[in-house]
Amino acid sequence: MAGPRYFCLARAREGAIPEASGRGFVAIFTAGILITELSTAFLLFALFRQARTWSLLLLGCAYFYSSLMSVAQVLTFPGAILADQPLVTASPQSTAWIFATWVNGFALLTLIAVFMEARFSEARIGGKNVWRAAVAGFCAVLAAVLTIGLVVVLKSDQLPLLISDLGFTVQSWIVRYLCIALLYASIGLIFFGMRQPSNLYLWLSWALTALVFYNVLAAVGGARYSIGWSAGRLSWLLSACAVFVYFLGQFARQQRDFGSPNDVFDQSSEEGTPEGRYQLIGQHDGPRDN
Repeated sequence: MAGPRYFCLARAREGAIPEASGRGFVAIFTAGILITELSTAFLLFALFRQARTWSLLLLGCAYFYSSLMSVAQVLTFPGAILADQPLVTASPQSTAWIFATWVNGFALLTLIAVFMEARFSEARIGGKNVWRAAVAGFCAVLAAVLTIGLVVVLKSDQLPLLISDLGFTVQSWIVRYLCIALLYASIGLIFFGMRQPSNLYLWLSWALTALVFYNVLAAVGGARYSIGWSAGRLSWLLSACAVFVYFLGQFARQQRDFGSPNDVFDQSSEEGTPEGRYQLIGQHDGPRDN
């Protein structure tokens, strides 16, 4: 059992980047994740207000959760902000567990959102309850992130080890494989569970595929600051940008078709119903189930 672990560690260290550079990279990477995924969450919530579907509400919550967890990650990661120490006093296990709950929580919320779109795309929240549902989702995510942060920081010594001097532990591999399984389940539902997935969910499938590549590359790297670990984070950054780029493309097409943003809003108001406005936003989105 020790042989493969030592081989993995040796391979990781042979191709490792300097630790100081790696810590600076973490701060840049996390800032990119925060900006793109928080922006994506805002756009998804805006679209939810028009479409009123459970899937969009949950997908917006997933991206909002991921953006907040990126903040928790950078606050507890040694050297990300302050030299050689985290901004919030925490053990290396705290950082590892925050990261594990980050990626697996996002994968789980995304899977639930995709399942709702595949099976209950016709189910809509009443117009009077849209704002309440959005606020409830926002508060639930905020409470979950705060709870996870407090538990992981205060009780890290009671949690299984995810990282050691030899690199990632067996428990860490289990957590990573669970994340990959959740991501594969979402991708499978998009392509085989939806009769005609919209472009939004096709772009989401690309985002989830890039996140799978992140997990694979990080696993191959075997430890922090390895080449695989760093390349995996670049793949994750591409994943975070995917749905945001989709929205930018939609806005650019609408601006081209209608001439100006005001024309887009004027036309959408003429549609009269939330479903009509949603259809206007998704007019370049391809066929839909609902």
